[in-house]
Amino acid sequence: MRALSSDEKRIVKILCDDRQGFSALIDREFLYDTIIEIHNDSIHDIHEVHFAFTQTSNQDTRIFNKKMCLATERIVQTINLLNYLLDNAYVSTYYPAHGKTVLGYIGIEELVLKYRQDNSSFYRTRLPDGPSAEFLFDYIDRFFVCTEALKDYVRNGFRTDEQIRHRQNIIAAWVAIGIAIVLGIIGIFKR
Repeated sequence: MRALSSDEKRIVKILCDDRQGFSALIDREFLYDTIIEIHNDSIHDIHEVHFAFTQTSNQDTRIFNKKMCLATERIVQTINLLNYLLDNAYVSTYYPAHGKTVLGYIGIEELVLKYRQDNSSFYRTRLPDGPSAEFLFDYIDRFFVCTEALKDYVRNGFRTDEQIRHRQNIIAAWVAIGIAIVLGIIGIFKR
């Protein structure tokens, strides 16, 4: 297992709680003023991802561009982590029985409800990165289930069995060195 960032550790902890949908893995603190709107309708050939940000009268487009970059970065980091975990068999995935979503929202429920009722107080922009949108279309409906190996990794403080053994060997070596020093000092004074 590779080293994980603090955001990745948070996602892995969420994965280990129970089976999780992709939207549950997106940071709730990040979504306090952001909605991700997904249109994936193959019948009408609409495949778009939009970000909707709450806005106040004094905000300009630079602030929204910065928020959009942050949102894109968070989504890409989450997808990269999931790809890594899938490739190394730490999680498995499945689609629910209802099939693929045509229209979906990722965000805090109250904010999504407000957006659906009246979106005039939101700044809406399209996700400019095509590959990220394609990955998002693929992952939005998936559920993820972690393996026992990943649960053990989390229980061990994000250390693998090999790292734990290495740490135990280092501790044993330092204890042996300490005992040798103490016995050496005792040997000097016994003469």
